[in-house]
Amino acid sequence: MFRSFAAVVAVCVAAAPLVADDKKDAKIDAAKLVGKWKLTKSKSFPPDATAVVEFTKTGELKLVMTVQKMDVKLDGTYKVHGAKIDTVLKGPGGEEQKESMELVKLTDTALHTKDEKGEVDEFERVKEETKKDK
Repeated sequence: MFRSFAAVVAVCVAAAPLVADDKKDAKIDAAKLVGKWKLTKSKSFPPDATAVVEFTKTGELKLVMTVQKMDVKLDGTYKVHGAKIDTVLKGPGGEEQKESMELVKLTDTALHTKDEKGEVDEFERVKEETKKDK
C-alpha cells in the first residue's frame, strides 16, 4: 500500500519544504518552517486529495493525507541545507522514501518548494487555534 502512495508522498514532501526569498542569495530562516502547512496547489497531487505537513523544531516531519477517502499518516525527519530541504518519510512497513527539494519561497504564511522534476508545490500555514478561538 505504501508504494501506491509513493507519488503522493513525493508530491507532499516536495510541497512541504521550506521556501526561500525570491532572491537566490537570500538566507533562509529555517525557523519559519516550523509549524503546520496545508497543500494548496500542486500539479501532481489529485485535486480531491488533501495534505497537511508539520515540521517540528526537533527536525521531525508529520504528514497527513486524505486520498480517495482514505487517511494516510506518515512520520519522518527533515534537514535544511541552505536553500534545500532533505526529507525522509517512513512507510507502514518501515520502508523509507527520501527526497530533496529546493526552497523557492518561505514566509510567515507561504511555503513553495520545487522537486527534482522541477514541479512547484504551494502550501499555506495552518493557523493554530488558541484558547480564545475556541
